[in-house]
Amino acid sequence: MLGADMPCTYLVYEAGDMDWYKQALEIVVEMIEWVLGQPDPSKFYLHWSS
Repeated sequence: MLGADMPCTYLVYEAGDMDWYKQALEIVVEMIEWVLGQPDPSKFYLHWSS
């Protein structure tokens, strides 16, 4: 259910070359900032999969 409190798990680990993921996260942050700057940010959804 969208917007409801749902259990989740975060996994953080150190690996070799993670430059691609770092760049992808930087792009996601830019997109989030853009959405938050829109007149009605509640019309947007974000899904991240890696």
